Amino acid sequence: MENIEEYFDDKGRKLHLVYGQLSEKFIREDIGIILDGIPYLINEDTRETYLTPFGRVLIEKLVGEAKTKGIRELTISPPKHFTGQRFKFCDDLPFKYSALEYFSIPGLAREFSNDGFLVPIYFNIEVLNKYSQNPDYELHLMSSTYGNLYFKDEWSISFGVNRNKSVIMWLGDIDKLPKKEQFYLLSENIEPDYEVHSEFYEGQICVQWAEGSLESKVFELRENLSELILDKFGSKLFKLDGEISKVLSNLQKPVFWQDKHVAPVIEALNRIFVESLCEKNIKEIIKNESPETGIKGLRGLKLLTVLLNDVLEIENSAEIMCPFFVLYDYRVVMCHLQSEESVNEKMDSIFYRLHISDNDKHHETVYMSIFEFMKDSLSRVIEHIGEKANKGQQRTAKPIT
Repeated sequence: MENIEEYFDDKGRKLHLVYGQLSEKFIREDIGIILDGIPYLINEDTRETYLTPFGRVLIEKLVGEAKTKGIRELTISPPKHFTGQRFKFCDDLPFKYSALEYFSIPGLAREFSNDGFLVPIYFNIEVLNKYSQNPDYELHLMSSTYGNLYFKDEWSISFGVNRNKSVIMWLGDIDKLPKKEQFYLLSENIEPDYEVHSEFYEGQICVQWAEGSLESKVFELRENLSELILDKFGSKLFKLDGEISKVLSNLQKPVFWQDKHVAPVIEALNRIFVESLCEKNIKEIIKNESPETGIKGLRGLKLLTVLLNDVLEIENSAEIMCPFFVLYDYRVVMCHLQSEESVNEKMDSIFYRLHISDNDKHHETVYMSIFEFMKDSLSRVIEHIGEKANKGQQRTAKPIT
């Protein structure tokens, strides 16, 4: 069993924390070792196993003691003072967490900072419902597994969503929240998942946000555009309707590309990019900025098209809107019962609009193409707004005399 200092192997593949007895005995300095409850990391694809920094230090210590006593075999279990350790943060509330997990997942406990600030606390994903439905709070998604919560100008906290669809926050961050908020979080606290892999972990621990995934960049552009519209017109472009837990629970990129795995993801994406359009705000902006424009009977994407074309005066607005209409149509194909003829007709249209060749007509290509096109469209709108703002400033600037 090799030692490792990271939460990824040397090829950048994710490793996952495992508890329980390691059935395979391994050798350290001629002493046979079995781990009984000592966490270790595993590559789930190759089945290769690795010792965490915590496991390595503990084994080195016990092997040294065993050698002096002439012991040839060891079964190593977690020391009790690690398994039940509590930290100073939120020490008056019974949050469920594992000190052993904290010491075992690379990047959390550090040589000069192992006070428990980065202890992962896990929650039911429904914990986010409160923050999406109460107007006093704001929930910003920077990616499918990373976001921020805000309460007015008083506090904010970051969170992640792991592959088990549990929400993760750091114990030290929770400690900074008002007591009322801590009690609410406690009511949704669940037993540790021992799984913090997410863009939340990568951004906060690995400092990899700048190299985020395509999906992350699109989510960030969505937030940026909504903020620009708010600054320009006093109204946000997007909202998060419905229960946020139902959206996020199906938002992670599919691992398998059969219909049953893809459909929930597309349904969630449609909610985020299509159903979340704030029609009331868009109508008000159009009425104020272009009162002669007829919008009776228009909804959602068609309203947004009018906003781009008649208010923002963006050329090729239909082309810019294309990936969002494709996403909507893709959702209809994946989530609605219809004839095979109708499905084939809609999919042919989707392939055509995304410029997908005959050799690439499968779900993964459609998924990635939608994100590529949305990234381009959102970037073009943001760039256009920026250019118009700059021109407006130049026109109003007083000449230098």
